[in-house]
Amino acid sequence: MRYVNAVHSTLIVCAGMSFALVASAGEGVDKTLPAAANGYVKIVITRGEVDITGWDRDEVHIEGELDDLAEGLVFVVEGDRTRIEVKLPRRNVNWGDGSDLDIRVPMNSKIDFDGVSTDTTIGMVSGGVRVRTVSGDITASEIQNQVRINTVSGNIDVSASSGDTHISTVSGEIHLDMSSSRIVLNSVSGEIEARFEEFTRLRANVVSGDIEVSGKLAGEGEIEMASVSGEISLELEGPVNAHLSAEVGPGGDIDNSLTDDEPVNIFPGRKKLEVQFGDGSGQINLRTVTGDIRIDD
Repeated sequence: MRYVNAVHSTLIVCAGMSFALVASAGEGVDKTLPAAANGYVKIVITRGEVDITGWDRDEVHIEGELDDLAEGLVFVVEGDRTRIEVKLPRRNVNWGDGSDLDIRVPMNSKIDFDGVSTDTTIGMVSGGVRVRTVSGDITASEIQNQVRINTVSGNIDVSASSGDTHISTVSGEIHLDMSSSRIVLNSVSGEIEARFEEFTRLRANVVSGDIEVSGKLAGEGEIEMASVSGEISLELEGPVNAHLSAEVGPGGDIDNSLTDDEPVNIFPGRKKLEVQFGDGSGQINLRTVTGDIRIDD
């Protein structure tokens, strides 16, 4: 790995702030600054690959190679806030290799990441994460407190995590294996596949993709899932205590394996199923226009 030499590197230290600027495109970087144990870390990497991992040190460390078009690396720590940004020109960014960086942060940090065509991996962060990209894939594991991810065409994979969850994509796929009290999932044409150890509130919406959810619904929990042309599959671990309302449009069907209740025709081509599981303390609403609905245990 190539490392930035003294000619290309400037380090300024003053009261309450550390600042490092590396101004060599495509060069290697290896920088460390002290940081708050439970601070806020803002990261902006336009393109490339980034691996963000929590560790048990009160330091932020950056190692790897900068974008071939990089005009500089901003690395600032001020109080409990850290900012990392690879500066790129505003035009002509369609050639050369993107950044390839490993970033270590205090594990109690809160991560706020912005990218464009950046493949991002985040792990072992207990302060929560917020990620926004356009086309990069996002993989997150061992995240606590909050998971907020938004991308256009990238795939999203979250595992071994917990906390309030809000995930949105246009054409990418969503894969989850976690525990959460409140979940919001939105997709236009991508599929949603989620497994939860336990959850309290879930709202999932797609236009043309399928939704497949499994897990244990907590007492007085709520589920609301809707799709236009995709199918909905809900597999719940017992005991289930909720009132179910499921409705499909022309060409759709409802398959209920939890009880012997059958759907009824309500309008030409439309079917509806109303049934109570257990004490009915929770609420499950499932809607499709042309897809099928399946409820399993």
